Amino acid sequence: LLVILLIVAWALFHVVLSFSHAPPVFNGQLLGPDSYMRMVRIEALLDSGAWYDHQIRRSNAPLGEALHWTRPFDVLLIVVAAPFAMFVGWKTALFWAATAISPLLQLALAFAFAWAVAPMLRPGLWLLPTIALLVQPGIAAAGLAGRADHHALFLLVFLLQWAFLLRCLADRDDDRSPYVAGALVGFGIWLSTEFLFSAGLVTAGLAFAWLIDPEGRVRQNRRFATTFFLVLVAAFLVEYPPTGPHLVAMDKISLVHILISALLLGFWCLMALGASRQAHWFPSQVATRFCISGVATLLALSSLFLLTPNFFSGPMAEIDPRIVPIWLDHVQEMKDLLPRDAESLGKLIVYLGHLAISVPYLCWRIAKARTMEDRLTWLVLGAAITAFATVAVLHVRFAAFAEVLILIPLACFMNAAFAAAGRCSSDAVRGLLRGSVISILLIGPLMVGKVLAYQGFDNFVGPPAAASANKLCDIRTIAPYVDGQSNRSDEALTVLAFMDLGPQILYHTRHRVIGTPYHRNGAGIVHGHRMLATSNEEESHRLMMARGVDLILLCPDSAERSFYRADGNEDRLYQRLLDGHGPSWIVPLELPQTVRGSFMLFRTKLSTNPN
Repeated sequence: LLVILLIVAWALFHVVLSFSHAPPVFNGQLLGPDSYMRMVRIEALLDSGAWYDHQIRRSNAPLGEALHWTRPFDVLLIVVAAPFAMFVGWKTALFWAATAISPLLQLALAFAFAWAVAPMLRPGLWLLPTIALLVQPGIAAAGLAGRADHHALFLLVFLLQWAFLLRCLADRDDDRSPYVAGALVGFGIWLSTEFLFSAGLVTAGLAFAWLIDPEGRVRQNRRFATTFFLVLVAAFLVEYPPTGPHLVAMDKISLVHILISALLLGFWCLMALGASRQAHWFPSQVATRFCISGVATLLALSSLFLLTPNFFSGPMAEIDPRIVPIWLDHVQEMKDLLPRDAESLGKLIVYLGHLAISVPYLCWRIAKARTMEDRLTWLVLGAAITAFATVAVLHVRFAAFAEVLILIPLACFMNAAFAAAGRCSSDAVRGLLRGSVISILLIGPLMVGKVLAYQGFDNFVGPPAAASANKLCDIRTIAPYVDGQSNRSDEALTVLAFMDLGPQILYHTRHRVIGTPYHRNGAGIVHGHRMLATSNEEESHRLMMARGVDLILLCPDSAERSFYRADGNEDRLYQRLLDGHGPSWIVPLELPQTVRGSFMLFRTKLSTNPN
């Protein structure tokens, strides 16, 4: 019955969300450029069958673009779409798989969370905190219908990593959970090198247990490191061909990550050897263990620094610095949650308000722990919550990960509060206490944060969210007219458009684009920006010649206006095209009334001399 109730709550949540926010899928659109680029990538794989070829040749024209994404999510979408492809074709099947995949992964996340917290709670009490998980803003955003990207899968793998780690910490004789935890950490890094932060904390948490309470922990750490290493090796073999150069990459699984796991495995194999033979050098004292692990960590970090110093700059180590001020600094998920005024403080409370309960409860559990395993569990979980909450304050894209961890002690707090309320003799008091806890759990931070941010209940919903370029500029409506500019049905033209529209153009047409919103396409972003943001027509002409631009597509009501004004230049080519005063080598094309209000289309007449 509880399982059915959870599924009903999940379905009801998405129904209410669809009526209040009208998902783009109702209009036949996917959510965001990543969803369209994922479809383009999978269609290229299905067409060519070239598993190791990650190049999108129609992007960053005429050079092509190699994305930093890996194959697991591609495979997941193909598996979901495959049963329906024989009836409706791959394109339609993939579209509906893309529509459903994130909500389904969110449901899987809910069941995983229920499984993770069930041993800590009284029977059946997992339902309420699991429903609370669904309505957390960061988690809800990752599970929206039509979001065909990997964020919901990230959350599922992340939660399972920590659930198995907590089981390891709670039971030193648990020999299965370390294997699973190590495999999940390796799989997480395969999905994205963003998981290195979580992987480091999980690894440190299990190592910390050995430092403080060594009995049985060497065996757990060695098993963890073994599957961690093996999964990364397998992932490397899956992602890269057996022949050819294997370059070190920071934003995608590569040899450097295998090196890290190999060093970790080597250390724990050495410790296991010493423990099994009771060697005189085996660290039996806490201080000795700290010294040995500190020296080993220093040596490993020094080796990494000598071999790949860029590793310490993170996944964006090799980003083109020119795109940071014109693009990356304006990406919403990279914004911070630092409180500067009432509105920003309200947003912080909406995302991380449950910390006000979780942190004091964690401290109380650590102080009252009766066994070392119990104390270790809460210490490591508290450290992880602190780390992820800090990172979430700096980059809101990590808020969903913090929300997942924060809800674990919150569920235990609810369990304790319900038990305390059960001891009340008055039914009214007992009902009031439990109702208050449920209200705080489900909507407390959301209510407080929204009221604070938008100055009262009258403005509770806040200002209307700005529509994205992908929602405002439906490329399906203009695609037939763009295709009509080709002389042959198989001819591909190069279209200059706002980079956020690049993936949608690739999906709906056969043509090429220059800019896409991905850090590896730095040159495409910079050149696409300079072509229209400059006031120097000769520079623009030179860049368009080099890129072979055939068409210019503008969607003036979208964020492209601010993008092309990023350098503060008002006398830019973009504005002159809007005003109808473009150069003679850019010719406006007549569009039907149905699309004229949204788009402007131009044909270029490039020559060696712009005059």
